[in-house]
Amino acid sequence: MIEEIDHLQDGAPADVLRAVADMGTRFDHGVLKRTAALYAPLVRAQPRDGVSILRDLAYGNDERHRIDVFRPTAKGPVIIFVHGGGFVAGDKNVDADFYSNIGVYFARRGCLAVTMNYRRAPQHLWPAAAEDVASVVAWARAHAAEHNGDPDNIFLFGQSAGACHVAGYLFSPGLQPPDGSGVRGGVLMSGVYRAFGPDAGPGISVYFGEGEAARRAECPIAKAAWARTPLLVGVMEFDPSNISVHTTELVEALRNAGREPAGALRFAGHNHASTVYSLGSGQDDVGEAIMRFVSGRAQG
Repeated sequence: MIEEIDHLQDGAPADVLRAVADMGTRFDHGVLKRTAALYAPLVRAQPRDGVSILRDLAYGNDERHRIDVFRPTAKGPVIIFVHGGGFVAGDKNVDADFYSNIGVYFARRGCLAVTMNYRRAPQHLWPAAAEDVASVVAWARAHAAEHNGDPDNIFLFGQSAGACHVAGYLFSPGLQPPDGSGVRGGVLMSGVYRAFGPDAGPGISVYFGEGEAARRAECPIAKAAWARTPLLVGVMEFDPSNISVHTTELVEALRNAGREPAGALRFAGHNHASTVYSLGSGQDDVGEAIMRFVSGRAQG
């Protein structure tokens, strides 16, 4: 069962909610642009006091190996955000507003926020992006304390393709250091997790390679039994149908493997983009759920 979350009254302007609902479950570049236009004025008004930002720090040798770091005023948990982009696109800085809104949002709530770029298909296939997640976790363990972050309380947050990459790291012990994932929790929002079947989508199939057997073996749904890290799994009311199906299948796979998620939530009033574009807009349902998850699992 996936719990319904309806906090529409908490800071979400009625005209924005109506516009998102009118777009429905379709997702394409036009929907992405319209959703960004709805939320951009709201996130621009987000206070930024108490947050210092470091841009384009290198965590590896590839040109995509760059992170932005959003520092809080006092020591707190670390949240690493992994963006989407259909496995072949996307960036930690979509434009002047997104995804810096995510870094500012979490830093103002006492977390060291890290937004990352990673290698993308078709130039780089599985497990390149999951390896890059591993590298940023290693960076955070080594350097978080220099930036008011607690290296013992690291959380991963992935959306869309980014959720698949987070799961790819957390469900692959071979990509993790000998002492485990180094992560207290993982947040998987609006992801695709199965690299085969008619609703898989072309990007994920490209990323996991041409061989059907390899795609089946390596995709997150097939590896759910390896999950050891507490997970918050989310899907949006107006996510495309394949996203909803993949989320339900992942939750079922985790439960069948005895890896019950800490939370499985469906958020009313959101589409595929507003999941993350709303952070810092005053519509805090997604952000509040993530912060509750982090607060409940951070130690020390």
